[in-house]
Amino acid sequence: MSKIMIVDSPRWGDSIRQDIDQTHYTVIAKTSNLNSCLELLKNISPDLMLLDLQIIQSDVAKNIRDIKNLAPNTNIILLHHSAVSRSTIINPDIKGYLIRSCLKEELNFAIKNVLLGEYYFTPEVISQLIKDCFNISEQKDLPSNISERENEVLQLILKEYSNQEIAETLFISRRTVEVHKRNLLLKTNSKNLVGLVLFSVQNNLVQHA
Repeated sequence: MSKIMIVDSPRWGDSIRQDIDQTHYTVIAKTSNLNSCLELLKNISPDLMLLDLQIIQSDVAKNIRDIKNLAPNTNIILLHHSAVSRSTIINPDIKGYLIRSCLKEELNFAIKNVLLGEYYFTPEVISQLIKDCFNISEQKDLPSNISERENEVLQLILKEYSNQEIAETLFISRRTVEVHKRNLLLKTNSKNLVGLVLFSVQNNLVQHA
């Protein structure tokens, strides 16, 4: 059974604990401040931590680094009341991001996928990342291993086009779209669509209309 640690306010921490699927996960610790979190990590090794962004807001990168120094194998999912900018969540040690008021089904889905080695970002965060993409002023050259056609598919993905919409726009089949998507994931070393969006944001691979 996977071990979970909750770092959130008492009110929200209790609510989240009730929503966690107790048949697959066990909550081994719950605290509401960073100092006690770090102290607890000296003696326990949770598989996953649900961490309130507000608790580490003073210096997100440093505080995440402090946590990972004590618990290098702990997966971290951030919780907050709204979506945030890319600068907050583009961190290799952050495996997921959830709106705190999410349904318990989404909470448990995110936990399951992150523990399987995937990333999970709530749809609101994906939308925010895409918006940020189009606010980037400097665009880098396309990586040499990505073809022009794959780049066309990528740009439409960033505009939230479905496979069918991409196929109709580029006059190709849906199967061909899926092949291009799979190639993009492989070439960018992304595990899923979230990783592909993050790669695009980090590398400024956005064509402005």
